[in-house]
Amino acid sequence: MASPVDLTTIASLEQQLYAAALEMHTLEQAIPAESRPDNITIEFAPEEDQVTITCTLESILSVVNGEATFAVQTYL
Repeated sequence: MASPVDLTTIASLEQQLYAAALEMHTLEQAIPAESRPDNITIEFAPEEDQVTITCTLESILSVVNGEATFAVQTYL
């Protein structure tokens, strides 16, 4: 398993998102191919100076005292 990235040392929210996406992708790739999830994709478009990050996560809805909250399930 890769070492977790310390997102608190990264200055911008955009760079934190990119670092977290790379970490998640690396962890997904470490799972055997026959059971590997495909929840995160990172597409590079250097000619447009863009990176597209797509992430699909299962969520859990909780309602307590009429207040709804969402959380994501851990899968890695």
